[in-house]
Amino acid sequence: MQDSQHILNTAIETFTELKRCKERFLQAFHSDDNYALPHWLPPKGGNVDAQEKRLIASILSATTLSSSPANTVDKTLDKAINKTTSKITDNKEPSQRIRSGIVVTTEQVIDCAIQFNLAKDNFRDAIREVKNLSGLKKTKIGRIIDQILVKEPNVTPAALKQLKDLQAPNLDFIACYRKIQILPKNLQSISWTWMSQHKEITRVSLDEAIAMALKLENEFTRDAVLNQLYKEDPNKPLAYIKPINSQLRANLVWKEKVASDQNNEQAYETKRKTVVTSTIVLSQDGKLPRIKWPVENQPSHRLARSDRKIELDPIINALHLHRYL
Repeated sequence: MQDSQHILNTAIETFTELKRCKERFLQAFHSDDNYALPHWLPPKGGNVDAQEKRLIASILSATTLSSSPANTVDKTLDKAINKTTSKITDNKEPSQRIRSGIVVTTEQVIDCAIQFNLAKDNFRDAIREVKNLSGLKKTKIGRIIDQILVKEPNVTPAALKQLKDLQAPNLDFIACYRKIQILPKNLQSISWTWMSQHKEITRVSLDEAIAMALKLENEFTRDAVLNQLYKEDPNKPLAYIKPINSQLRANLVWKEKVASDQNNEQAYETKRKTVVTSTIVLSQDGKLPRIKWPVENQPSHRLARSDRKIELDPIINALHLHRYL
């Protein structure tokens, strides 16, 4: 069982390093030099006070869930925005939350963010190895570790204590994996737009739907779903609709150095790129670029098609299953 011990130890080590890198990032971010640099939050824009800067830091370094089921990143940013403008109200709908912004940071913060991102990658890879070891890739990590420990009795007390940290109910693995986005140098402009809402639709047979239902963890939900499926016509397929959340994308324009010209003067080439922004982004320049934010602070919703072939309302919410018309 040496392999399992090595995998668990790697998970512990990478998690410990992740926490160290988080502390280094926060220490650099909270420095006086960094606080003096500008930042921008939608929809009002412009600088906000030092208290908001602390909130931005907590957004960027989030690794745990709040006591509320809503996402920590979104709720923290909501508070920051609500303090900067009275026009934004505390709307709890996910589509209403503002999810981005830009903050100019020092070179030290950028270096710490790079190391933090590397620690995030290593931690994600280590957790993937733990899941591969157990063969239970869709099971919660706490339960996976418990099952591994049953077969691995020689884990030291110190390691057991550290593994408990990985089993903490408020540990947000998605936040731990989410990288801090660093914008390219010499950024000229950033303009945000909403990605159009879209869905992923898969045709499934009744047998496939039943197999999906059997994987539901909650016994009550599983029995209720199976009872509903047994009433469906086995000769008619169902539509599994995977909703894809609305996303902000940022259109970037920056100048990139190229080979010097004949007069030995530095030449620059204009570069363009579109990236999805999951949270506030970091700028490496000493000033803010040109900024454009969507007129609407939320994505627009498409009208229902008149020629649709799938019922709008699901027959089983837990599995996102719809009937074909």
